[in-house]
Amino acid sequence: MEINEKNFNIVSSKFSLIYPRNSLIRRKANEFEDAFCEKYLAPSVLPVPDEIEPEMPRILLGSKNGHSQISVSQISLELNVNYTNDYIKEYSLCENYLLDRTNIILHTLKSIKLENILYIGLSTFIEIPLDITDDKILQHIVDKLSKSTFKDLHDFHQKLTFILSDEYYLNIGVSNYRKYSSSEEQYPTMTFSISNAKVVERGILVSIDINNRYRFNKFGDSLPKESIISERDLLFQTTKEMISKGVVQLLNEGVLKDGIVCNAK
Repeated sequence: MEINEKNFNIVSSKFSLIYPRNSLIRRKANEFEDAFCEKYLAPSVLPVPDEIEPEMPRILLGSKNGHSQISVSQISLELNVNYTNDYIKEYSLCENYLLDRTNIILHTLKSIKLENILYIGLSTFIEIPLDITDDKILQHIVDKLSKSTFKDLHDFHQKLTFILSDEYYLNIGVSNYRKYSSSEEQYPTMTFSISNAKVVERGILVSIDINNRYRFNKFGDSLPKESIISERDLLFQTTKEMISKGVVQLLNEGVLKDGIVCNAK
């Protein structure tokens, strides 16, 4: 069985920035509203006391088309995007969407004097539907990534972490997945049985996560302000190379060849 890029469905992305704690970030909701008023609904400001839980969101913005959300806490900002229609088959459309939003994000952070970025990351999730049995999907993944023999295997998940240019983590996750269809109410999931459900899709799920936290772990300082855009662009470029070449190599040959993850800088 050969995995082909044409079978990829790009499901979602997450772009994130981590910065030192800013206890008053919720007071910047108006600045975020002004910056995103053409594309996003008015922000929600969550009533969380400034003194507690810095990782909890203080500001939430939902896009007018419902495809993305921006979450701002005292220590991080996340842009989460779910793709539909033409986007799931064309990474360039996804990348343009992310570039547009992240440009506004970076400009907004600069305007509110929040430029001390510790590290940034980009995660991308890809589904590869396959018209074969669960056993064959699992056997293919195991053969390429594990070379082991398992009895009664039902699910498989493998995580690989690479260090690029002594600065970046590249995390790749590979697993099988199933999607079910049922006429019954499926929530809460803990009380939902698949006994009357039907598998409508199965395949391989791949996650690509690249970030420069490795650099932060080594040196403990923030990114140079003048390099943030180039750092972001590098994450996008590496993700593009993984989607166009790396994932196919990994799933078909069990390797990542030179030039795929070695050109970070």
